[in-house]
Amino acid sequence: MRRMIPLLAALLALVLAVPVIGGAEGDVCVLRAGVDSDVSTAASYIRVTCSLEEESDVSLSVYCAGRLAYQRMWTGQRGEFVSEDVYLPLQGGSTVYEVLLDVRGRTWRLTVTRTQPRLENNIATSCGYPLSWLNGQNTWNAVTFVNLRDAAIAPFTVPLQTGGYYSLGQVSFRVRGGRLFAEIALDPAIGAVVSSGTLAAAFTPEEIGSLGTRGFTGASGSPEEGIAVDGQSCAAVLLTLRVSFDPGAARVISDTRLDGQEELWLLMFSGGEPDANG
Repeated sequence: MRRMIPLLAALLALVLAVPVIGGAEGDVCVLRAGVDSDVSTAASYIRVTCSLEEESDVSLSVYCAGRLAYQRMWTGQRGEFVSEDVYLPLQGGSTVYEVLLDVRGRTWRLTVTRTQPRLENNIATSCGYPLSWLNGQNTWNAVTFVNLRDAAIAPFTVPLQTGGYYSLGQVSFRVRGGRLFAEIALDPAIGAVVSSGTLAAAFTPEEIGSLGTRGFTGASGSPEEGIAVDGQSCAAVLLTLRVSFDPGAARVISDTRLDGQEELWLLMFSGGEPDANG
């Protein structure tokens, strides 16, 4: 009967939900039984270790929301025990797992919270109007139609988004001294870092159609230096930032479109002038 235990344990590991595949270096969180108790990690895999004072059978179980997700037994272990790498699927922003290591009737319990890894160098744009509807490309980026006359009186503030999913903060478009600027206010909770940024403005239907392409024919600059808009009443603005941030702390948005944007686009397309209030 004792010879059957390793076979039964191996079969059990195959049928349970969590795959057992070795994790790449840097993507494994090593847990020490009796030392670690509550761990948060962005790694995809865990590896459990413990010191055995005498030859022992070791059982490792992983639960998610009260349901068994992984289990395996090792027999005749001695010295330093090291489990295989166990994959912890991420569901939503974070997923909590309970890890139990049993040695000779003694059980160590560890809570592991699997979180999303930090996202690096993602393209972020201001909300407003889908860029794909203007240039036909497959993209989550958006442009913002700005009434420049209103922006000279008070800033026009809109959400900053990436991937059509995460809100990263806000962008305020403001006209000063005949130039359009983009003032960025990042959500402090997400630990965001902007590595680069460009600002492009289109004033005609032809320029709008080339926004976001290599053939763009409108004006461009940086958010800080701004773009000359003297004599213009409305602009389609594409703010493009490279942002790294913590997605687990970011607010999720349902839509990148804003009210009133389509009306401004149709007005620019027809060559009309916006009212004083947009």
